[in-house]
Amino acid sequence: LRSWFVGAAAVGFLASPENAMAFDNRISKQYDDRPKQRGAKPQALGVGTRKNMYNEDYLGLKPCGAAPNCFCSTDTLEDSPDTNIPPFKWPTSKISSREDAFEQLTEVLKAYEPGQSNIDGGGFDIVTSDPKAGYIYVQFQSLK
Repeated sequence: LRSWFVGAAAVGFLASPENAMAFDNRISKQYDDRPKQRGAKPQALGVGTRKNMYNEDYLGLKPCGAAPNCFCSTDTLEDSPDTNIPPFKWPTSKISSREDAFEQLTEVLKAYEPGQSNIDGGGFDIVTSDPKAGYIYVQFQSLK
């Protein structure tokens, strides 16, 4: 019975949500005493083969669906007016390669100051950056 209780407690501990620390670049420590829970990383991120509403294959980013905090440059403005964002296009007259453009984009993200317009005051972190693949995964956190 005792070994069962210890095993059940360990499973409960491992299965409970993990408390997440705020990002170092947050704008305030006002809510540091409140527990934060890390959300699950979304699945199927990045460019891949997707199905459109007509069940046809296309190469693009995962569509947003009903997520209110998602933006996508693959969907057209007509298909997704609330979540559409224009794709990043680098000035080819100043930057010669995709990798150089991606490095510049990464530097712009690193220089971003959290909390603009009272958004993402909890800061952010660049989790994955792969210039050769043209992929970057950044996590932002609200202040609360």
